[in-house]
Amino acid sequence: MKKSNHYIYQILLTICILLLFPILSLKFTLNFKPLYYSDVVSLNISQISNLDTNEIKLNYDYIINYLQNPNNKEFELPTLHYSDKGKIHFEEVKSIFNKLNFIFYILIFIILITLSLNWKSMNFSFFKWSSIYLLFIPLTLLLAFLINFDKSFTFFHKIFFNNDYWLLDPKTDPIINILPQEFFFHCGIIIVFLMFIWSFILYFVYRKLTNYFSF
Repeated sequence: MKKSNHYIYQILLTICILLLFPILSLKFTLNFKPLYYSDVVSLNISQISNLDTNEIKLNYDYIINYLQNPNNKEFELPTLHYSDKGKIHFEEVKSIFNKLNFIFYILIFIILITLSLNWKSMNFSFFKWSSIYLLFIPLTLLLAFLINFDKSFTFFHKIFFNNDYWLLDPKTDPIINILPQEFFFHCGIIIVFLMFIWSFILYFVYRKLTNYFSF
């Protein structure tokens, strides 16, 4: 393998892994419904929304399934009314997740192809560099969350949305009452925690592979 190709493969693998694991962490957190079910109790969501627990879970489960099912294009909450702006917002969120899913599978494809081309070199330093760089993402997020989560929350919405439809009015979109900001903070903490875990796993893999093939 040419030396130039070797460096290109290492850089490409590092970049792809750095993009892959934040998306994977987000996908896991989105599907980790026990977190929300726990928050329904701990955050008194039933009292805040004046809805019983079963109805809260029914509408929440619908949102999660709607965001991930590419065939479900029509937004229609089971029991709660919603405004046109609320509907558009969830359609935009769904579009973002569809794009992330597409990027996720493309990244996996690129990683598998590049790994097969890089394997003969027996150089697994991309695992090490991915592990190191991946630490900066959760550290930056954690610092921002702890300093001012409200501003961080607003900042992320302004990045991903070109309107203010995400500022739902409880009178027209009561769904917002069952999605308190504290829940999103807990989601953010889990995403940060998962990226720390991925970082340690990547470094562990690097050490194991390097030691194994050094003999």
